[in-house]
Order: sequence, then structure tokens, then C-alpha cells
Amino acid sequence: MATDGSVHVWVGDSPPVAPAALALLAPEEKARAARLGEGPPGRAFVAARVLLRQALSWCRGVAAQDWRFEADAHGRPWIVQPADAAALHFSLSHTAGCVVCAVSTQRVIGVDVEPADRAIELRSVRRVLTPLEQAWVTAEPGCTRERLLRLWTLKEAYGKSVGLGLQAALSSVGFVQDAPGGEGLQLHAPSGTVCGSARQWRIHARFILALVMGAPAGQTHWHGVDPLALEPLQDGPPRPGEAESRGQVQGTACSSSGHRRRLALDASGVSVRKPHGPQVFSCE
Repeated sequence: MATDGSVHVWVGDSPPVAPAALALLAPEEKARAARLGEGPPGRAFVAARVLLRQALSWCRGVAAQDWRFEADAHGRPWIVQPADAAALHFSLSHTAGCVVCAVSTQRVIGVDVEPADRAIELRSVRRVLTPLEQAWVTAEPGCTRERLLRLWTLKEAYGKSVGLGLQAALSSVGFVQDAPGGEGLQLHAPSGTVCGSARQWRIHARFILALVMGAPAGQTHWHGVDPLALEPLQDGPPRPGEAESRGQVQGTACSSSGHRRRLALDASGVSVRKPHGPQVFSCE
């Protein structure tokens, strides 16, 4: 895996748990899977842990069953074996029907995926939004639900990137457009300084994915997903200076009415249907 600061993202589903999948897990992971059962929660947990092992093995050439993890006080897993791979940054997220794993050698990262039809009420998430984000959410009534969901996935991904989850001070940082009409987002600290970046996509028109990076955005490589199934989401809260100069906070139209941008296929690799294989998609 290159050490240029790029981020690799694997996407998979959560099929019924197979013995071969369980065989890759450590004893404590198998015990947790048994507690979760054979329904959607257990399937998603096993699929996510198998995808993580396959992704890390693609990066370092270590057998999938040889990885060992421990969780910190906030429940975030980190690598304990092999020891020389502890510097890899990774993040996991899953929901019914979709699991996502992101890996980077240099960037602190967080990822979150949610069903695109999930309903979120403003009153339940207002406490994690900045005033500018709240204004953007309510600026166009027809876009409120989607914008709430998008900001929620961004906040969850940020919490994972700093290792605190929902215990992070989510309202102390805000997401704004990197540039008008652009696809990137900037992460702003309370002082107004840029402290990270983010991207969002719709996957198969069914899921919203947020990726937060603790550094300026680098190249994003995709594994296990058809490039035509990825739709970059292009709007976001405008930067404070732009909001004041325009006298509004609408941003662009809802992303559901936006265009779908093609991704360029790298020349290397084999079948994209293998979520752990070396097929790489990079943003144009």
C-alpha cells in the first residue's frame, strides 16, 4: 500500500454468516458474534470484521486470520498484532445491507454509513450542529431530511476519527463547502481554522457514506463497488464569508437531483466483485 496519504475504502454487504468467515475471527470476536446472533446485527458485525481483516491484509500482506485487535476505553479497535502494522489508521461502519472499511497509512480517518431513507428529526440532533449547519438544514424545507442525515453521518465519522465516537464535542466543529459547487468539505475548528476534510457519497442510491480525514483530502481508492454505483454529494453549508456575502445559506440544490459522476478505473487489478481484491477506483 502506498504511503502517500491516500485513503482506501472497501465496500461490502452482510450475507449470512458462513463457517469460513467465522474461522477468520479471534476468539473474542467469535464470542461477540454468538451474542449478537444470526440476525442482521450479528451478520453485520461478522461482515465488518472480515472486511477489515481482508482490507488490512491487502495493505500489508498478512494472513487475514493473523490480525489481533484490542479496544480502547471508548470501544475503538486498534491493532496489537502484527506490531509493525500498528501505525495503520482504519475505521469501520455498517448498517443493514452495507459494511464499509477505510484504511490509510498517514491520515487519521473516520467513516460512517447510513441508509439513505433513514429519518432523523432536527430536535434530536440540533445539539451536535453549529449555527451555520442548522441554518443550512432549514434553508430549503424540501431538503431538510436529507441534509440532517448527511450532517449526522459526517458528525459520526468525525467522532470516530478522533476516537471518541458520540462522546466527542460534535457541535464544536463544523462542516462547510471547500469551494462553491465543489465535492469536498472542510472541517472547521471553533477558531475558524481548517482542521480536516471530508467527502460524501451515495452508494447504490441506498446508502449515504461519509469519510472524514484529519488532513487535507488526498486521493480516494475504492474496492468492491461498481464505480457507477457511487454518486458524489456536492452541496454543503457555505463558508461563513460566502454566506454573509450572498446573504443566504442554501448551498446548491439537494443532491438527490444532482448528477452522477463517473470514476476512473485504475489499470491494475482484477474483479471488482472481490471486496478485498486489488481493483482500485480513484476519483477523477
